Amino acid sequence: MQTPAVHLIGDSALVPDLARAADRALAGLPPGTAAVHLREKALAGGGQVRLASALREVTRAHGQLLLVNDRLDVAALTGADGVHLPSAGVPPRDARSLLGAGALVGVSCHSVDDVRRARAGGADYATFGPVFDTPSKRAYGAPVGLAALAEAARLGLPLVALGGIDLSTAASARAAGASGVAAIRAWLAAEDPAGAVRVLAGLGQGRRGHGGEMGHGHEGHRGRHGNPEDVDAYVAKMLDPDRDGWQRPDALLAALGVRPGLRVCEIGAGPGYFTARLSRAVGPSGRVTAVEVAPEILARLREHVEPLGNVEVAHGDDGDPRLDPAARFDLVLIVNTFHHFPDGAGYLTRLREHLALGGRLVNVDFHPGELPVGPPPEHKVPKEEFVAAARSAGLEVVGEETFLPHQYVLVLAPGRR
Repeated sequence: MQTPAVHLIGDSALVPDLARAADRALAGLPPGTAAVHLREKALAGGGQVRLASALREVTRAHGQLLLVNDRLDVAALTGADGVHLPSAGVPPRDARSLLGAGALVGVSCHSVDDVRRARAGGADYATFGPVFDTPSKRAYGAPVGLAALAEAARLGLPLVALGGIDLSTAASARAAGASGVAAIRAWLAAEDPAGAVRVLAGLGQGRRGHGGEMGHGHEGHRGRHGNPEDVDAYVAKMLDPDRDGWQRPDALLAALGVRPGLRVCEIGAGPGYFTARLSRAVGPSGRVTAVEVAPEILARLREHVEPLGNVEVAHGDDGDPRLDPAARFDLVLIVNTFHHFPDGAGYLTRLREHLALGGRLVNVDFHPGELPVGPPPEHKVPKEEFVAAARSAGLEVVGEETFLPHQYVLVLAPGRR
């Protein structure tokens, strides 16, 4: 049985009606994508059986799996799809002999050696963590981190990343080698549980491409950096004067207080639609650093800004802007670009380190749903998802502009950590 992409761990202390919560979270999910974990250590055996039976009805209706943590007897009595065992619990092969050959058996692991033992014991998968810092796991020591996750994943046993997993960290855990992710609050506390589960499962990752600012013109064939293969048409759309009507670039820069003398970093500059305006706004005494990834767009950006004397072009990548370590900026501007970052929180963390004292980071992105401009709905980053990533990066929302017709504008500053 294949390891599900997302493991939804229940906690009745957070949400008493777990069956109803699971029903909402699993709606519309492709079959076999998720496993719901019954983990109620304080609940007596009879109560666990009743709750497992209710969850089993929900998971079966949605084509998903039910796993019972620790209690082999409850799993067997309720027809659960498998069991999740503690690292020092019943050997996985013994558990499978009781539940049947088709049962999915997982083991909790906290080190590479634990994963080796789980693999030797016949486990189908292992949870591994805590990968990131999380209050519920601080008693067990420091997070193991992504490097340890990557090392453990090379052993070949499917790993489910656990600990500090949310909408902003799930992608980086998968990129490090995790076959799946496990979460509690990220789905139980979500305003849109089904949407949160899709992000956790990686089903929204079509919007995590590469390349520069993608304000509109997303249609057509795409190159390896996520930009259309017809570069001329793409650049023309990015620089189309008609865009000014809804993007309102000059009004936006004025609202953000861009003025002479400021040091500004633009992330995902594309062919330079905002870059030229930033150059004029900061004047000869200011400085603009324009970061772009896609080589074919980078060349057009250089051509566009070459006559300007206060713009520096930087060739970043999808995980790192590759800025001068000593560079500090009064403003970091991200326009319609955040969806390109595989590890959004990690990228924002690197940008936060380049903010000068009193500096601000601004993110401009499209509202969800169908709009007359911008990318398709599945390529959009909901405001709450961006805010979650920003908080993980140590940034707090300190302001918001609402005058743009199709986009939200959030102003952020470093918070107390």
